[in-house]
Amino acid sequence: MTSPTGEFPGSADLEITASAAFGADLTADPDTWTWTDLSDRLLPTPITIQWGVIVGGSSSRSASATVHLLNDDGQLTALHPGSQWWPYVDAGTPFKLEVRTKPGPIVLHTFTGTPQTNSIGPADVGPTMWSYSSPAAMSTNGTQGQITFTAKDVIRRARAVVPHRDIDATIDVAVPAIPVGNAVGAGIYFRGTAANTNLWAALDFGTGGTIGLRLRHNTSDLAAASQPGLTYAAGQMIRLRLLVVGERVRMRAWAASGTEPSDWPIDYTVTVQTGRQDYLGFQAWIFASTTNALPYVFTVDNFRVEQPKYSRFEGYIADVRTTFLPLADGSAHSVAQIELGGVGTRLEGKDAPEWSPLRRALQKGAVEPVAYWPLEDAERSTQAASALEGQPPLLPTGPVVFDASTGVPDDAELANYGTKNLVSLAAGARLAGSVTNLVTSNAWTVTVSVNQFTQAVLPATSEIRLLEWSTTGTWDRWALISTNTPGHIVRAYNTQAGTNTTVAVANHNFVGWMFIDVVMVQDGGNIDVDILLNANTWGSGTVAGTLGSVLGPISLNPDRANVTASTNQAGLKFIMGHLLVRNTDSSGLPFKVDEYGQYRADRGWWGEPAHKRAGRLSAEERVPFEVTATPPADGITQLNTQQPGTFVDLVKAAAEAESGAILHEDAFGYTMVPRAARYNPDPTMVIDLGTYARSAGTDPAQVLVPVLNSRAPNYWTVERTGGSSATWGADTTYRQRRGTIPGKATLDLLSDTQLGDHARWRVHLTADAQGATYPAASIDLAANPDLIDDWLLCRPGSRIQRLNQPTIAGVDTIDQVIVGGSETLAPRSWAASVDTDPAEPWRVAVVDDPGSLLDSLSSTLNAALNASATTFVIKTVSRMETWATAGGYDLDIDGEVIGVPAAGMSAPTGTGPYLQTVTGAVRSKNNVNKPHVGGARVSLADPAYVAL
Repeated sequence: MTSPTGEFPGSADLEITASAAFGADLTADPDTWTWTDLSDRLLPTPITIQWGVIVGGSSSRSASATVHLLNDDGQLTALHPGSQWWPYVDAGTPFKLEVRTKPGPIVLHTFTGTPQTNSIGPADVGPTMWSYSSPAAMSTNGTQGQITFTAKDVIRRARAVVPHRDIDATIDVAVPAIPVGNAVGAGIYFRGTAANTNLWAALDFGTGGTIGLRLRHNTSDLAAASQPGLTYAAGQMIRLRLLVVGERVRMRAWAASGTEPSDWPIDYTVTVQTGRQDYLGFQAWIFASTTNALPYVFTVDNFRVEQPKYSRFEGYIADVRTTFLPLADGSAHSVAQIELGGVGTRLEGKDAPEWSPLRRALQKGAVEPVAYWPLEDAERSTQAASALEGQPPLLPTGPVVFDASTGVPDDAELANYGTKNLVSLAAGARLAGSVTNLVTSNAWTVTVSVNQFTQAVLPATSEIRLLEWSTTGTWDRWALISTNTPGHIVRAYNTQAGTNTTVAVANHNFVGWMFIDVVMVQDGGNIDVDILLNANTWGSGTVAGTLGSVLGPISLNPDRANVTASTNQAGLKFIMGHLLVRNTDSSGLPFKVDEYGQYRADRGWWGEPAHKRAGRLSAEERVPFEVTATPPADGITQLNTQQPGTFVDLVKAAAEAESGAILHEDAFGYTMVPRAARYNPDPTMVIDLGTYARSAGTDPAQVLVPVLNSRAPNYWTVERTGGSSATWGADTTYRQRRGTIPGKATLDLLSDTQLGDHARWRVHLTADAQGATYPAASIDLAANPDLIDDWLLCRPGSRIQRLNQPTIAGVDTIDQVIVGGSETLAPRSWAASVDTDPAEPWRVAVVDDPGSLLDSLSSTLNAALNASATTFVIKTVSRMETWATAGGYDLDIDGEVIGVPAAGMSAPTGTGPYLQTVTGAVRSKNNVNKPHVGGARVSLADPAYVAL
């Protein structure tokens, strides 16, 4: 047995891991990427990492970092054809930086050595002494541990004192026989207390030979999931991995002799046992309903616990700058300076085309089209461009009208149909082209958006062929036809035989825009055909034959039907758009249904919550996205129609519309902290300046550098895109002191009725906050290692407090939220710097919470108050704003915090203004003590505010 290795900043260096995912598929889940460890090339040059806060920070800033790697072998020379990683030493390659303060295992037990009874013996690394729920159940056979059950419905446990909060742990477990009657479980016991409250990550060995995963608090289930595709046999070792960081717990399993999977079937946020605890180990359980014969012996092996590697940067290579120093022997010393950036470094630029919401959703959907013509071309176009490279355009015959006006404003076009103006074929025009990309031959869908009503066409006509396409199957041409019955049909043609047949009929009487899918599937010797209108099946049919692939000619209004003679308004319309072919047997209409409602691309995603829009846009772009918390239904911000725009601008607009959300670059993509998730946060880090230490060279002045946010807007105007506006200003006295500083925001809100609340809230965030901001406030982690655990959980939006400020600072506790930050890493140093705003505005009222008191805006001192008096009278103009007689709260009078004891406030008297007497007041609670003039404003020291 050996002791664990040392810990930074003591006897061990800060372990910094640098890794690149050369050749990674950037559209795939980052968990599936294969990483190359480059840490042995890492030079000791300090690495400065800048957080990328895009929305919600003191300024919009991209994530960045610079690392210096040894390159004497030329393997990291950009685009060097001799590199083993060629051609991926280039911009866009994923790169990550991780740290940990404890290299190597904290616990390692291989159960190797002299066989033990009533014990598992000392660990190879870590504990020498273990405690047991039943010593007689524990033994080793010289190579493995054993847990023997001679009774059911009991837990057998081995644990040791291993103080921890975060762990990366694995254990191998096997059972002697597949259980009968009920599953049996075994796994890792963690965050245990002296009283034996704990969390337990368990493998469930199922009665059918399948493996399940289960997370428990004591014996109560918190989360359960199956490990896809994993089965077991008696005696087969199954490996469980448990990764715990803060409140996040992840679990997965695989055959110990196999390959670790990339997915985490359990990814759960705990609300119990969230902090550092003392006990760690493993345990097993047989349920009373398990009917296997006893004794039943679990086998365990390779119990390993390490500190997790904490991600400090997950982004992409932005640039590679290589330097060379020729040496006397003819070789060269080379260093590769790798510039890193967040996801924004590889996304579309400001000059990218601004697509409509429907086009963006169709072209970037989960199933990408193999042929797509949006038909949103500009008015003077002479062809209909393909959205896909290499696919030819549709060419017109006859009087095609591009960018055809439908008689409604462009904004309404987006709101009603999610698209820009499309093309009119009403005057007998045809658009024809060819499908040249490969389409599967067993299932595909042809889709078009259309506004045409044959029943209203005059002179009367029985049918108009809207769309015709060619295939390589038995029926070499197919057509979607609008009929006078009314409705739509799909007809199949065999050109060689000169025959045709109607395969599917959709009887309906709808007038207006329709999103029509023709879904075709090979079903044995038959072809099944479905007609979908707005993603709902309205007609089906079957015909014998081979489906084949969509290939060759495709045309809209192939017979050049002319509807301009119609006297009926509905009959005059012949608008078509968004023609696409996809390798799937489902509707092409993108829509979402979630806990808040339903949203459709052909309605411009109207009503979609802001965090859902940001997530959907990211999914369309194949960009990783995380939302830190799910807002309640009354805490969401519903958005109006998605505007045409680039991905970056649209995702920023979604976050900005929340008036308080944070969007930052993280985990190879974006992370969004919704506004509602920022309400009433608990402190993530508390720094006591009474014990705060400083490394050599650290400037003490860096500990406290307050800056008045004097130019923050205090008079906000909020406009709705395409709508009205509302204005809100801070208190007049405040603006007389600081001046009126206007701010303006244009938001994609659902309705004009939201504007006033958003303007009021923005004023609250910038003008109601008491105290300074602290840009670049330093945290010396090397000199204060007790702060490291908390720092590792800090992120934009986290609350941070500084206690025991110098008296001259005027405040004992600085209470802030992080809105930006950076950190500098080196083997023997680690320092962080955070930009912060006051936390006070994020304290909001909670219904039925006695501590959620709203402030009075009309209370003043009735008379002068000297510096020692503990009895005084408050005058309040509004009866609704008089003070609670229960007391137990603090007042703020000209910067002095004065406590009102329990029952220390009298009932209001008079008919207005109302008088109340404070008795037994506690003066100078914030070390500020002074006399006050009559008429001085009286307010709550810590008021709650009505949240947006």
